[in-house]
Amino acid sequence: MDITYDPFIIIILAIVILVVMAITLGFFWKDKKLDRYYFATILFGVYLVFLIKFVIFPFTIFGNFLDAGSYVITDYMNAVPFHQFLNGSVADWHQAVGNVMLLFPLGIYVSVMKPSLSFGRIFCVGLLASVMIESVQLFLDIVFIYPNHFMDVTDVILNMSGFVLAYFISKTA
Repeated sequence: MDITYDPFIIIILAIVILVVMAITLGFFWKDKKLDRYYFATILFGVYLVFLIKFVIFPFTIFGNFLDAGSYVITDYMNAVPFHQFLNGSVADWHQAVGNVMLLFPLGIYVSVMKPSLSFGRIFCVGLLASVMIESVQLFLDIVFIYPNHFMDVTDVILNMSGFVLAYFISKTA
């Protein structure tokens, strides 16, 4: 028996918890002015819930790991940048836009919370976030012996580009 996890109920529950947290913090700060940091943090919490949902889930666990087939580590990754764009599929371009937009909210959040970071630090934060996402996907693929997601160098480049782009757009706005 194969089980595919898609945590729709968990997403709804997390959003409800974030709303309750926002209302509670609003009552605690009743006499204080609610500023952009408060709203940015609440929106960032919602973004993290959806980021985890889209990046990690769904994943499949086989009832019998022998049914998963045999895969080698290279089946889980693509080390050639922009390799998938050679065939010119529209789906690949949609995925590219999605990868650019994946860390866009994180770039905006960092620009609101830390507006004085240098370009080198911004680059490192975007690179670290992107590599962490791809590493978690690779780790889950190896642990569950099934390629649900693929680690792709192009994804790292596009995710980081979206993060840096959002940071600078947000700073100029």
